[in-house]
Amino acid sequence: LHSILYLILTAVILWVEVKVRFQVPCANGITGSKQEDILPVPSTKDMMEALKERLQTIMDNPDIWQNPDLTRDDLCKLLGTNANYLQKAIKASGYQSYSDMINRIRVNYVCNELKSGSHDNIQDIFYRAGYRSRVTAWRNFTAITGASPASWSADPGNV
Repeated sequence: LHSILYLILTAVILWVEVKVRFQVPCANGITGSKQEDILPVPSTKDMMEALKERLQTIMDNPDIWQNPDLTRDDLCKLLGTNANYLQKAIKASGYQSYSDMINRIRVNYVCNELKSGSHDNIQDIFYRAGYRSRVTAWRNFTAITGASPASWSADPGNV
């Protein structure tokens, strides 16, 4: 008797699980609940635009990009997304990749510091921008601006 009751109970639970998990939408797109209870699903374009805006907001915070330990995974966690969507948001923001975005933001900071007439050592500015290595910072600066930091700051057209 217990075995029969157990099988009946198992069948009922299985039937309910299948019905709930695999509900097929009705003709009006509703699965049985009220129309007003269902939130509209945002389009991929809207989601990417929102992600791009969140990325911009996060990258406006110098504490984020000045962190030399910042990784792509850290940025994914801050945005609440995965690496694939992060890359799409970065490209939608006009950058080629994660490293391109970080380096351009950091080089822009260095350029602004040089424009402001800061009397700090260029190496100190690089470290404040989030670079760990002077060589890497110098290489990125030269690749992005087309000039070395010393010649860039000496050019009156840049300052």
